[in-house]
Amino acid sequence: MFTWIKVAVVSVVVTALVAFHLNAIEDAKDEVNKKWQTAQLQTDIERGVKEKTILDNALELEREKNAEITKLNIVADNLRNSLRNRPSRETIVYRDNSIPPQACTGAELSREDGEFLAGEAARAEELIKERDFYYKQYEQVREKLNEPD
Repeated sequence: MFTWIKVAVVSVVVTALVAFHLNAIEDAKDEVNKKWQTAQLQTDIERGVKEKTILDNALELEREKNAEITKLNIVADNLRNSLRNRPSRETIVYRDNSIPPQACTGAELSREDGEFLAGEAARAEELIKERDFYYKQYEQVREKLNEPD
C-alpha cells in the first residue's frame, strides 16, 4: 500500500515539475516573440519612413520634370509658330532636273522642314529630361537605401 502512495506522490511531483518546466518554456517563447515583434515593428516603422521620403522625393522630381517639359513645349510651340511665316517648300521633280538641289542653312529652310526639325529637337529634349528624371530618381533611392540606419 505504501508503494502505491509513493508512486502517486512521485507521479504528482513529476507531473508538477513537467508542468512547471513546460510553463517556463512557454513564458520564454513568449518573451522572445515579444522582443522579436518589437524589433520587427521598429524595422517596419523605419522602412515606412524611408519609403515615404523616397516617394516624396520622387514626386518632387516629377513636378520639376513636368515643369521643365511644359517650358520646353511652350518654346517649341513658339518656334513652330514663328516658322509658319516662312515660305513653303517648292515641289521639285529630281528626274527632270539635271542640277542637284543646293544645300541650305537653317535660316533658309522651308516651313515644313523647319517645323519637322523643330519638332524632332523638342522631342529629343523631352527624352533627355525624362532620362535625367529617372537617373536622378534612381540616385536618390540608391542613396536613401544605402544610408546607415
